[in-house]
Amino acid sequence: MATSKVADPAERRQHRRVEREMPIDMRLGPNENPIKGKTCNISPAGVYCEVDHAVPEMTQLMIMLELPNEKVTCEGTVVRSSSAPDRKDRHRLAIFFHQVSEDAKRALAQLS
Repeated sequence: MATSKVADPAERRQHRRVEREMPIDMRLGPNENPIKGKTCNISPAGVYCEVDHAVPEMTQLMIMLELPNEKVTCEGTVVRSSSAPDRKDRHRLAIFFHQVSEDAKRALAQLS
């Protein structure tokens, strides 16, 4: 399984991140316009992505990911938000998944 602890004691992540660029859509609520972007890296615990507009830290989102063999939906919280250094019209978000099904976790773990 791709979910193992990292040997480096300074590393706090419990899941290995996979560098993978995939489409990602997010919404603040069911009737809200989508926030579109692409993943930079991903794990069963969260995602680092680049999107088309700013989202404040601690914002909760519904997330739709298009994995190679299936679509995954989960909920997450923005834990870090910043402007992309190379493009001011893009923003980078670190999102922690707080609501993800076991099937979705399995699919995310198989990305490696």
